[in-house]
Amino acid sequence: GLDGSGRLQQCIGLYPCANNATISVGDVTYLNRLTEITCKDSVTIGERCALSWDVLITDTDYHQLAGSKNVAPVTIGDHVWIGAKAVILKGVTIGDNSIIAAGSVVSRSIPADVVAGGVPADVIRPLAPQGTTGQQPETALPPSGSQTPELPPHRPRPPPAATGPHTTSATRTRPDPPPRPA
Repeated sequence: GLDGSGRLQQCIGLYPCANNATISVGDVTYLNRLTEITCKDSVTIGERCALSWDVLITDTDYHQLAGSKNVAPVTIGDHVWIGAKAVILKGVTIGDNSIIAAGSVVSRSIPADVVAGGVPADVIRPLAPQGTTGQQPETALPPSGSQTPELPPHRPRPPPAATGPHTTSATRTRPDPPPRPA
């Protein structure tokens, strides 16, 4: 069953697919819409986590390959942020305070206090430890009662080059379609 007092958005799929399957969601954890958790053994999500939309977490392959286990528990630590359309596969542990980039496929464990991403997901960089910059460490969610942490400055990407007749920008628009014959 589902325990904890996390917040669930509408259109969440929780699928305990065995009699003893356990899906555990920690306090103040947010699961966004279209998140699906399929479980034959155990999926544990810690406290104060944020899962974006369309995240898939599974502790099973639903099939067995010769010489392999088809079920292994998934554990997601506290203060973890998982980006949109990420996939977390069986046997994975994600350490506390880590961030998983959108679109990642996490097929092996990720340590605490890192940003990870890619297919397959790998560590991109460590998060700044407390005290090294004079600021609090980066985390998935701010402590209770505090404001959202300030984000680093954003550098906008240059606009794409205008190519082809269907490119839209401030200086070029789509041409009118040819007139229909009468």
